[in-house]
Amino acid sequence: MLYPKPLKQGDLIALINLSSAVPAERLELSIEAVKARGFQVRVYDSCKQKYYNFSGSDAQRAKDFEDAFCNDEVDGIFCIRGGYGAARALELVNWDRVKMAVCRNPKYFSGYSDVTAAHVALNEICKLVTWHTPMPSTEYYKPLDDYTETYLSASMREQPIRNIINPNGVSIDVLVSGKAVGRLIGGNLSLVSAAIGTDFDMDTKGKIIFLEDIEEPSYRIDQMLVQMKQSGKFDDCTGVILGAWTDCQPNEGDMPLDVIFEDIFKNLGKPVLRNLRCGHCLPTASLPLGAMVEIDNGTIMILEE
Repeated sequence: MLYPKPLKQGDLIALINLSSAVPAERLELSIEAVKARGFQVRVYDSCKQKYYNFSGSDAQRAKDFEDAFCNDEVDGIFCIRGGYGAARALELVNWDRVKMAVCRNPKYFSGYSDVTAAHVALNEICKLVTWHTPMPSTEYYKPLDDYTETYLSASMREQPIRNIINPNGVSIDVLVSGKAVGRLIGGNLSLVSAAIGTDFDMDTKGKIIFLEDIEEPSYRIDQMLVQMKQSGKFDDCTGVILGAWTDCQPNEGDMPLDVIFEDIFKNLGKPVLRNLRCGHCLPTASLPLGAMVEIDNGTIMILEE
């Protein structure tokens, strides 16, 4: 795997959008938030446009993604927000061109939620370690709490946080005990499950899978996890980390998440952790997708390579 170059003061950040349109009132706030971190900013057209609910056409979003990686003036790439649409754009990307650019100049790439589609593609196709982090127009257009800020800022530096812990007073729960090592992959469950059987499917063999989601009724979480289980994703992995499940409540008569997780994972025969504060929540951790990780009962350690 290729690790991105750490960012430094004065570096040029490409602000791009693969997904839903940015609310007009948040664009300038997002730009200023990135500048406040000491970076120069190049705002790509996908941050400014609207095509139905998308941030420009599929072709525009794909072009901005591709150009940001291929422009040697750009030091890092921040997705300004998530929503919906990344998968539509990514199929239009010239991945041979992006892969060559990544090999020549591996750049810091960040975002989460719908950006999961890009994380998986960059991890799988380009062998680039990417960062699951909050985004400018979703979270840090306004000040962040200390925990979130610490993890986000550290992700951009040469020495990121390696011992991943929850905020004070919040435990990481052990659903299935044990120890496992593997590359960390995944992100938003809806995106991961939707990609099964496509060119952007996630190879879970020997990997540790991280999953989270938001505003999905519990039966939909069950449906997507069953799809992953029946397609062999959990057979191939070495372990699972379950993050935040924000507003994922059962409809009347449906199974709650605790029961669903027990049914899916209890007899998996490999370690499973839950309640990592990462996903559609604040405070939230930042995670290096594609990096080597060790889980040992309730601990999560990013390994040096």
